[in-house]
Amino acid sequence: VLLALVGSWAWTSYRLFLMALSLVLAGIPVYYLFALTNDSSTIRTVSDRAAPLTLLFERFTLPENARRTILGLLGDVSGKKVLEYGCGVGTVTQLLADAVGEHGAVYATNASAREIAVADRRMHGNVRFIHDDLHHSRVSSKVPNVDVVVSVGQLGYVQDLPAVLRGVNKRLDMHERILFMDFDKYFGVLPNVAWLGDDLHIKRTFEDAGFHVGVVRKKGLFWQYVYVYGVKYKEA
Repeated sequence: VLLALVGSWAWTSYRLFLMALSLVLAGIPVYYLFALTNDSSTIRTVSDRAAPLTLLFERFTLPENARRTILGLLGDVSGKKVLEYGCGVGTVTQLLADAVGEHGAVYATNASAREIAVADRRMHGNVRFIHDDLHHSRVSSKVPNVDVVVSVGQLGYVQDLPAVLRGVNKRLDMHERILFMDFDKYFGVLPNVAWLGDDLHIKRTFEDAGFHVGVVRKKGLFWQYVYVYGVKYKEA
């Protein structure tokens, strides 16, 4: 009986793994196509339902080298107050919580209540989660002034980028840092939103919002990582 149970569990786990892998490999571009509908309720629904898979494959979608790049571009954030705009299931939130230490704080915003619930179970005491149904078109009024802003995988979803960047600008002092990272060129050919493929457009958009930024692109296994990083240089 024990062998039968083990065999059944192994077969079920194997089938679940294959199904999840197929959804990740084939489904991530579809996930971003949902975002292109600019329907916030659709985005929330997809995010809620995908939360278990997002957690399961977080080391695949955001491997160690990408995490090291994020921390390297940020520099020292110990003791800082950090806004994480779009925390997902907490993959980057954990990195930030460790990086700021016990004297720092992370304010993590998200549209998906289920993703926040998953993230909250994994976190330290120096993280505050903020659920916002209108996350994709603003920075929540519950977010205080901070020292650093980090956002991973959100640019493709944002419905009003100028408004979001103005909200980010408002919460930072001059010369404080930002880092936005997103994905592009899925399987080498499928784009995210069109403007993410144009470095000059990215720089102009952020400059209009009061930020001097650089753009770094790094090739991943199945997609390209786009890092937009810089500092606030004027009020917006």
